[in-house]
Amino acid sequence: MSIAPYWLRHARRRTYDGIEFFPDPNNAPGTPGYFNLWRGFSVSPDTETSPQERWKKYFTFLDHVKANICDSNYQTFRWVWHWFAHLIQRPRERIGTAIVLRGKMGTGKTIVGNVIGSLFESHYFLVDDPRYIVGQFNAHMASCILLQIDEGVWAGDKAAEGRLKGLVTAPKQMVEAKGVDPIRLDNYVRLLFTSNESWVVPAGLDERRFAAFDVADHWKEDHSRFGKLYEELDSGGREALLADLLAVDLDAPDAPNLRVIPKTEALLEQKIRSLDPITAWWLGRLVDGSQTHRAGGWRERVPSSTIFNDYLRSADKLGVRRKAAEIEFGMQMRRLLPGMKRARATEEVEIYDEQTGAPHSVIRRVWCLEFPSLAEARAAFDAAIKQEFDWGAEEKGGPSESDAE
Repeated sequence: MSIAPYWLRHARRRTYDGIEFFPDPNNAPGTPGYFNLWRGFSVSPDTETSPQERWKKYFTFLDHVKANICDSNYQTFRWVWHWFAHLIQRPRERIGTAIVLRGKMGTGKTIVGNVIGSLFESHYFLVDDPRYIVGQFNAHMASCILLQIDEGVWAGDKAAEGRLKGLVTAPKQMVEAKGVDPIRLDNYVRLLFTSNESWVVPAGLDERRFAAFDVADHWKEDHSRFGKLYEELDSGGREALLADLLAVDLDAPDAPNLRVIPKTEALLEQKIRSLDPITAWWLGRLVDGSQTHRAGGWRERVPSSTIFNDYLRSADKLGVRRKAAEIEFGMQMRRLLPGMKRARATEEVEIYDEQTGAPHSVIRRVWCLEFPSLAEARAAFDAAIKQEFDWGAEEKGGPSESDAE
């Protein structure tokens, strides 16, 4: 008899009721009767060395995180370090945030995920192709707790956007192996993005998932330092690092809230690059200090059609395929500027000749938009993106309607 039929007929064969992924730092058992995909840590924590001495064993890596990844910002370092400690200590607790590291080539962005992932090698994956994230077959995600995406997605890909946001916050995920029916598993994946590109992730106006940081280039292509980093890790540094991450007090009164991402300049740039066409056009108008490209300054009242036509011309120049209808445009403007009102008034409006398309002005009684001051409009935009935009020297005032006249 061959081995397979013999095993299938044996009364003492090991069988399971199902498959699950139950990661636990103490290797606690999961659901009775279920096969647990958790393989534990790759190294044992160094409990013999005192906490005062342990950090010396991985000093170069610690210095890299502080000086380069966090650019010597202490608050940023505490948030990032606690994020990694939470991943180690509470891998099953969803905090709904991901880390985005943006920087030049050779600055050591990828090293961070590689080092943290080496503490649990069976559950760390580095991918650089979208098919490993949004592709149909994703069996590798079944037992993943840290997924490092190294130049793996384009931030403007709408299909990838939904998948990425789901991986960060969704409690469940569908896992499908080739030739096997998909199964639904608990989602314990944490995301770490590393990229050289300016636009890395699709960030919304009130973004709460992606914590973006600009990596400093103090060690750019410093191969001797990075070589020393790995020498320390291979000489007991990983064991010391694991012990220190397990020792971080996540419940301390001054511990950072990992569910609230830091409001960094890198995050603001991701938001600006991810703006929809209407919001991007309006930001340009606020920066310029006038509601339309042809206006000489900020006006208290502007015909609705004039504002909408200015948006359409801007969208045409940028090659926007799907332009918003006037009603949709008005709804978005009210979200961006709650203090704006609508009223009828006699104003000079711009119309276009049906045959030649040439513009000319006429006086008509039309629907107009009444605006608050430029400073208030800019403050409303800051409130919408939950950060302060650098408006330049005219932030406090800007040209008035009388100045324009």
